[in-house]
Amino acid sequence: MDDVFEVQDDISNAIVDKLKVTLLGAKEAAPAAKPTRDAEAYELYLKGRYFWNKRTEYGLTRSVEHFKLALERDSDFALAFAGLAEAYTTLGIYGALPPDEVMPLAREAAEHALDIDPGLAEAHNSLGCVRAMYAWDWDAETDFKRAIEINPKHANSHNWYASNYLTPMGRLPEAHRDAALALSLDPLSLVMTMSVGVQLYFDRRYDEAITQYHKVTEMDSSFGIVHYFLGLAYVQTEGHADAITALERAESLTGRSPEVIAALAHAYATVGEENKALGMLDELIERSRERYVSPVLMSQIYAGLGNFDSAFEQLEKAYSLRSCDLIWIKARPVFDVLRSDRRLGDLCTRIFFAG
Repeated sequence: MDDVFEVQDDISNAIVDKLKVTLLGAKEAAPAAKPTRDAEAYELYLKGRYFWNKRTEYGLTRSVEHFKLALERDSDFALAFAGLAEAYTTLGIYGALPPDEVMPLAREAAEHALDIDPGLAEAHNSLGCVRAMYAWDWDAETDFKRAIEINPKHANSHNWYASNYLTPMGRLPEAHRDAALALSLDPLSLVMTMSVGVQLYFDRRYDEAITQYHKVTEMDSSFGIVHYFLGLAYVQTEGHADAITALERAESLTGRSPEVIAALAHAYATVGEENKALGMLDELIERSRERYVSPVLMSQIYAGLGNFDSAFEQLEKAYSLRSCDLIWIKARPVFDVLRSDRRLGDLCTRIFFAG
């Protein structure tokens, strides 16, 4: 590990030499700047990335721990600060921690990264997410575009631009484009493969979304979050048995995360299993006394039960908390039953036009 960066340089130089890149009109590339001189810090950073890609609360929490350990060894390790920002941002996206706690931490870590290296795409990408998802500052597009300008081949910049900006803004054709581009840049990524399906789901192309999600399960059937999205898509196609099977699988793989419980309760509500739905709603209410549970999840269940007044009460609570998952309110099919209610239009106006 002590020579890992020298080995990387040797490999890069050998490849450049063998490919004769000067035939493409390129000059000999200078050796890439080393992200850190501390091999152990770099290994901790890589472990942080590994856990971040799990996309579970446990995995995200472990990723934060590893990025912090890397920074204890090298306080100028910009990539570790960027990783920490992405981990905190993802914890906010998944509603694992209160938005007013985790999103300022994400912003702080991103800004530290940019103080060290202003040309770090990962940090600009996270900053864009914080501005869009927490501040509801829709000029955040400049941060996403800056990330992509710096590194057009950074898959997660395209992915988050699609999912966390273009989709909430209703720009679905562009979201499809960037999600597909992210996958082309990282074709073996479970997250990028799944994200293409998420965009199809938001576009109400449910059968195509289901097909895409099955590509993920064929790659790794233990990737819990994809079973969650698969269940959501099956609900919309009225494949209720398949939906419940998928969501129960997600439930076991994610440690009964609140968003999976809410989706399962909504699925039960849509098939008339009101008692099961109410039981899960009570569970989330009880859990919310000990940890953050996004009110958007409660609203989803109430919407499935046809209790629209309670659904809007929860959405208003989410608004007051600046719940990150509220930005998808215009896109999510589970809220289509509320579209004709002027209260939803009023809420969207406040989120997207009044910030």
